[in-house]
Amino acid sequence: MANYLTRTFGSGGNRKKWTKSFWFKTAGLYGGYTGNQHIMSVTSNSGNDEGTTRFRLNDNGTLEFRELDGGSGLELKTTKIFNDPTAWYHVVMTWDSNNSTSGDRGIIYVNGTRVTAFGTETYPSQNVDSITNAASQLHAIGTNEHNDGWSGTRTPFQGQLAHVHFCDGYAYAASDFGETDSTTGIWKPKVSPSVSYGTTGYFLKFENSGNLGLDSSGNSNNYTVVNGQTYHQSVDTPSNNFVTMSPLNNDKVQAQFEQRNLYVSSNSSRYTFSESTHAFNKGKWYVEAYVDNIGPGSDNWMMGISTKLSEATSQRLGDDSVSIALRNNGQYKYNNNNVNHGASFAQGSIAMFAIDLDNKNIYFGNNGQWMDGSGNTDEANPASAVSISGLFSDLYDVAFVAFGDGTGSGGAKAKVNFGSPTFAISSAQQDANGYGNFEYTPPSGYYAMCTKNINLYG
Repeated sequence: MANYLTRTFGSGGNRKKWTKSFWFKTAGLYGGYTGNQHIMSVTSNSGNDEGTTRFRLNDNGTLEFRELDGGSGLELKTTKIFNDPTAWYHVVMTWDSNNSTSGDRGIIYVNGTRVTAFGTETYPSQNVDSITNAASQLHAIGTNEHNDGWSGTRTPFQGQLAHVHFCDGYAYAASDFGETDSTTGIWKPKVSPSVSYGTTGYFLKFENSGNLGLDSSGNSNNYTVVNGQTYHQSVDTPSNNFVTMSPLNNDKVQAQFEQRNLYVSSNSSRYTFSESTHAFNKGKWYVEAYVDNIGPGSDNWMMGISTKLSEATSQRLGDDSVSIALRNNGQYKYNNNNVNHGASFAQGSIAMFAIDLDNKNIYFGNNGQWMDGSGNTDEANPASAVSISGLFSDLYDVAFVAFGDGTGSGGAKAKVNFGSPTFAISSAQQDANGYGNFEYTPPSGYYAMCTKNINLYG
């Protein structure tokens, strides 16, 4: 989320006790995402960085909670890293300078557990006022920002946020906002926690796409979307985590990742071969991909599945027997053979993939129509399968969704939709379980790639 929300409170709240709770999913510190990333900040003035509150994801993956006024106060930097791009993290941080115990004046919880290991650990004197909750100070979510035309470098958060709470005058624990799911054992949010918000408190659910800064606490402490910025409301939530493309295996192919790791661009100096964050060995799955740019070649854009991670800069999807790819010229490539399969793609097309791992078949489609082996694209449902049984062996028994570049010339770009898109959707189709947001209706029995479906079918 390279954009941010802001609010300036006309009158302050409790500056000695408050709690912030939120969930974040980082796009990672790979594939072009670099530098410290500010998740939340309050800064007193443009000329003095010592009067500031900030919570950020540092460039080494650690978390930092800082509350400084005049160069002294709270500073906590974790030793543990929290940069997994596949995971949602729940953070609760409390400021309680009234507390007689120094180490309890600033607390961080992550996924229900209090953090106790810090590389930097400094606590404030008792009864110190925070910058947070000060009147007339700019409170920002998603970046570091000042209230008076600051021209310095902003370091925005690259990722997603959910369920942002601020409780004015209360010091709560993580268990007040989250709980362990009895079925999965995973920490999950309490949808309606029993907490109080005080005067300046708020609860941002991000449910209203037309007003993402809407406060649901009852206080009407709404945040403002900064002018000129565009937000994407996502169905990817801590309760239902969607698959993305992965920047982790990117040392050889060096693809570029943007927009929650769902916008992938190929590298001009090598063959791009990037995979999804999750692999599957069973189930039926539906995926779309917006063809944002084809690239220089008539067969440059490639997307399909692979049963192994990329191994070399010279390897393309479909070059061997353990990957298969649909190309923008309407062919699919498998075991280094190109097979005519349907009409070619243009920039702006939406490619469709129905992946049947139970019967070892894949179906390709283009703009709402499924292809068959004769080259027609007039099937209402994917009735003509392309067998993928040869992809699997005792060694390679799982499949990744993969994006590729057929020429090594760069320029191929895809916005991949596992059910939580970054491109505009006009029809908002869901799978049979009511999950996902697709341009076209998933075929019967095929599902969005998200944790709730994976628990059922994966």
